[in-house]
Amino acid sequence: MPGVLDIKWSPDLVNGSPAFGLVNSVGVAELYVLNNSAEVKVTKLLGVNLGENILGLSLDWSNRINKR
Repeated sequence: MPGVLDIKWSPDLVNGSPAFGLVNSVGVAELYVLNNSAEVKVTKLLGVNLGENILGLSLDWSNRINKR
């Protein structure tokens, strides 16, 4: 399993659920949502390969400053 380099919770809900993004040690950015049903479950929504020989060291949300 690749190492996690950064994780950030989204300041907004995604499809009505809390969400977080992460970047890992193999150059992939991923988006997950937390499903708050009877059994708490984490579901991966999206994974993006950042490119060959590219490593994402940090993650941030573009909607944190301006909510437009």
